Amino acid sequence: MPKKYKRHCDHCGRYYESQNDKYCSRECYHEVPVSAETRAKLSAICKAREIPNLKGDFRGENHPLYGKRREASPLWKGGRKVTGGYVKIYLPDHPCADTNGYYLEHRHIAEQILGRILDQAEVIHHINGDKQDNKPENLYLFASNSDHFWFHENRRKGDATELTSNLLAVAV
Repeated sequence: MPKKYKRHCDHCGRYYESQNDKYCSRECYHEVPVSAETRAKLSAICKAREIPNLKGDFRGENHPLYGKRREASPLWKGGRKVTGGYVKIYLPDHPCADTNGYYLEHRHIAEQILGRILDQAEVIHHINGDKQDNKPENLYLFASNSDHFWFHENRRKGDATELTSNLLAVAV
């Protein structure tokens, strides 16, 4: 666990223990006025996203996006995001979804084709190397990470054969 340090609150002057907070409580944080620079940045973001510009404090319930989640938010991108080069889709009910409800799109597509949930050990390989190209003909299923590793090792040595999707053969 990270070490906490005795700090001095920038707003009320009280001493408190924390890793890196500038204020001792949320109340102190919210009592500090927003700088003109921060207000200008938020105003530009609101204008670009066609969000009504509010006068005053933008923090907490006063923020134009407060309480707007998923489809209600103008920042919502339809439940698709790219993390580490891979496309993740919002599937909160999937048994292997992360804590935010997102799951790797290429694994989901393979599961739909195979008609079953993939084992954790199974690895989906992108044949053309593009991690965002999740067409079924570009996906190859390896039984384990070991098999996937040896495929890349043989390819590096020049011994690997060209892959074609083995998911399509299963689906037919």
